[in-house]
Amino acid sequence: MGFIQSLAIGGEKIKPAKDLVEELVNKLDSEMHLDGSKKYAVLVNGMGATPLMEQYIFSNDLLNKLEQFKIKPAFIKIGNYMTSLDMAGISLTMFELQDDKWLDALNMPVATIAWK
Repeated sequence: MGFIQSLAIGGEKIKPAKDLVEELVNKLDSEMHLDGSKKYAVLVNGMGATPLMEQYIFSNDLLNKLEQFKIKPAFIKIGNYMTSLDMAGISLTMFELQDDKWLDALNMPVATIAWK
């Protein structure tokens, strides 16, 4: 079974994206033991009121941080997928793709409201 780790930050004092990435990736690493020889999927969720540009800045810093672990995500989604009315913040979900079929499933076309 895959291990999914998700962290959300909201309601805290504003901090630079790089600091937030550092905090979240360190927490993920302590639980998941990130390893560059494994494949990962990443979801950056804007929670509702976080502008897409800020999500992209966070994601760029995230990819730079993951390079330190020699990780290049096989799948990444950035946007507002699970939201709350006017909630500012961001969540980061990351999981190991233990089977290539999982990546195929993530890339399959779907007809849903948020996942495009």
